[in-house]
Amino acid sequence: MMNDIRVARLFPFSVHPDVLRVRWEIYANLERWDGALEIAGAIIKLDPGQADCWLYKASSLHSLNRNQDAHQTLLDALKRFPKDSAVLYDLACLCCMMERLKEAKGWLEKAIEAGGDKIKKRALDDPDFEMFWKKIGEL
Repeated sequence: MMNDIRVARLFPFSVHPDVLRVRWEIYANLERWDGALEIAGAIIKLDPGQADCWLYKASSLHSLNRNQDAHQTLLDALKRFPKDSAVLYDLACLCCMMERLKEAKGWLEKAIEAGGDKIKKRALDDPDFEMFWKKIGEL
């Protein structure tokens, strides 16, 4: 079986960011998170101006139980995309999973400000925010 470097030499289109995004989806669906993380890193190198690649990396890190690294990745993404509702939302969601509820509240407020009612409705239905909604009165 050919390795990725040889494939890239023979088929340069296979390292196009859009092709890599599809590969990331496949790896994520197969829960092959080490490979998904590697692909996300490659997409960031090729196309750092798109927020989705940073979300792919954070998701891969979270799935590898590397939540602090995922958190840092999202903070890095936020420097590039300060008003991106998806980055803000994922940061809020990750903070909830890390039980950093006050921080989650701040990010969620910014995500709702950036994305409107769509983000608010999503958060209300998202099981990752369950603890957040239970403790909202204490924050």
